[in-house]
Amino acid sequence: MKHPNIFLDLFLVAFFLIASSFSGFIPKAKSPESYESNVNWVKQVTKQYSPHSWALLDQYEKLPLKQEINLRDGLTISVKKPVTTFHYLSGKNRAELLLSMSTNVHEISHAYFRSNTIKYAKEKGVKLNWDNAEGFIYLSPSSNYFISVPRNILFPSKKLTAVIPSRMNTFRFETYIRGNTSTQDEGIIGLLNEFHAYYLGSRFTFEMLEAYLISDGKAKGLHHWVSHCQSTMSAYYEFDYFIREYLLYMKARHLEDYEYLKSNTSFREALSAVHVYFGKLVKNYEETVHKQMKLLNDSNAGDAVIEKDMLWITPEKSAIRMGTTIFSDDRTRILAILATDRYRPVEKDFF
Repeated sequence: MKHPNIFLDLFLVAFFLIASSFSGFIPKAKSPESYESNVNWVKQVTKQYSPHSWALLDQYEKLPLKQEINLRDGLTISVKKPVTTFHYLSGKNRAELLLSMSTNVHEISHAYFRSNTIKYAKEKGVKLNWDNAEGFIYLSPSSNYFISVPRNILFPSKKLTAVIPSRMNTFRFETYIRGNTSTQDEGIIGLLNEFHAYYLGSRFTFEMLEAYLISDGKAKGLHHWVSHCQSTMSAYYEFDYFIREYLLYMKARHLEDYEYLKSNTSFREALSAVHVYFGKLVKNYEETVHKQMKLLNDSNAGDAVIEKDMLWITPEKSAIRMGTTIFSDDRTRILAILATDRYRPVEKDFF
């Protein structure tokens, strides 16, 4: 009986591995197929758990790549879709893809705000006005609003830096109050546009709770879900605060413009709807965090506790303690000022 030449076998294996590495035979740790599989999974769970988000993406997908319409003054404008439907979707794993899908929903809501305006105007026989700030607020297939407000009554949000104290410079203050965004060109319309986009992105992440738990397990899934929710949920308080300050400033310094805005039914209804929808979502989110903590603790799959506004989660049989805030620190400061009578003069008109 002949004995195999072990050294020869080892040499041949080593040679094959080295040669294969140059010829591309050894698969990479993260293959294109696994990425595509995860992308398809994210799309599937979006459709399953967040049908309103999927409806928005589907409606945007169906919009023509290019649209033309005649304006009120006789001019014709041509508008192209700015991005593809899943332009902002990226990530190395399912958790990252879920987070980027939230961003994608947020950004597509901005694109839809502009692009669907032309489709709406054609269907309803509305003449768009180049001199107005116009857009389409989408909350669900049955709750949406076309808004049109003269630009000459709007002032840039950076004027609010004169009345907002430095201690109230929240996380998004630099971007949306001082920064160069649509909140400068379109003032409160830009703020409302962002308010509604943050609502849609937050709602998507909230509705993905089950997907997080399936993907990462009860303990890690809950931690990832809260850590991904907390920032955009906190945006509710920031934009509620910014918009109230804008209205208060307008009433004090531009009363005639304020009265016009108050009489603009579509704007008033859109603002009220976003405020109500987002407020209910935030309340539901906070209640769900506590409910999921109890379920986790009762299941013995991990331990969850809140200490000094921080949620701490320790998976079963793990020494690693994962922490995340439930809301940003800005929330506490904003709630304190909202509890005062400062905004009573505008609340009765718009909220």
